[in-house]
Amino acid sequence: MKNRITKWFHERFEVQKLREPIQHQLEKPLPAHIGWPHTLGSMSLFLFLSQVLTGILLLIYYRPTTH
Repeated sequence: MKNRITKWFHERFEVQKLREPIQHQLEKPLPAHIGWPHTLGSMSLFLFLSQVLTGILLLIYYRPTTH
């Protein structure tokens, strides 16, 4: 059953086409001066921007009611 679902998912969403560019980026060597501080800083920026985006969406669509 799991194989059928996995096969359908790969056929439906063309996972291989999405995987190739990501794999290409992951295989690039990093410069020697890049370390965990750079990675964690990028992750913090990403999380902050995602909170800003979801906050804006809540600001637009949220309607507090008692019903």
